[in-house]
Amino acid sequence: GRAAGGGGGRDTVAQIVGRDTNTMDEAGVCRAAIESLSENLSDGIVAPVFWGVLFGLPGMLAYKMLNTADSMIGHRTEKYEEFGWAAAKLDDIANFIPARLTALLIAVAALPVSAGAMSLSLKAVFRDARTHTSFNAGYPEAAMAGALNLRLAGPRIYDGVEQGGAWMGDGREEATPQDIEAALRIYISALLLQALLLAGVFVWANS
Repeated sequence: GRAAGGGGGRDTVAQIVGRDTNTMDEAGVCRAAIESLSENLSDGIVAPVFWGVLFGLPGMLAYKMLNTADSMIGHRTEKYEEFGWAAAKLDDIANFIPARLTALLIAVAALPVSAGAMSLSLKAVFRDARTHTSFNAGYPEAAMAGALNLRLAGPRIYDGVEQGGAWMGDGREEATPQDIEAALRIYISALLLQALLLAGVFVWANS
């Protein structure tokens, strides 16, 4: 429990997020881990599979190249401002449908969490996702926030400067390691749902 907010937890989460982590408490570390898990379900799994279904292996490779370019140079810098801007915008386009599919997968996967988890997840998506600073990341993050009855995203600190950001969800800010475990269960359930959908698509395509 306490270790999640200590130096080890901050150092670990610093490897997967771009914001400053040295001032995070345990709840901040837990929220950052859950946000990263949610966004990477879209970027790392749903989106490559989506483009693979449409265009095969070339589609998956093209998407991963674009997504990697966005990760490396998509944030505006003086050196890569024009090229980085183009990479970020193309990545936004490539993730438009997958991000929204991911939100739906998370909402359905939240059904076993509680009786109202799916409706809370969808409510957070429709109300909050478009207010996120990222064009697409708000959808899986809002879906997970609602599913777990948490508040995710919100203001963040980059290079020592706090940058404003809307909250996703209207639950607790005090996320815990148990919430990370619950998010992982939803993540795994969403993967299983995606596999079932893929199986259905292949059966339909070959019937």
